[in-house]
Amino acid sequence: MQYLSEVTQLQEQVQNLEDLINDFVVNNAEVDKRIGTMFLQKSDDN
Repeated sequence: MQYLSEVTQLQEQVQNLEDLINDFVVNNAEVDKRIGTMFLQKSDDN
C-alpha cells in the first residue's frame, strides 16, 4: 500500500499547486485592474 500513499501525497501536492496558481492568477488580475484604474484617473486629471 506504499504506492497508494505516495499517489495520495502527489495528488495533494498537485491540488496545492493548482490552488497557488489560481491565487496567483486572481491576484495578478486584481493588480492589473488597479494599475489600469490608476492610469485612467491620471488621464482624466490631464
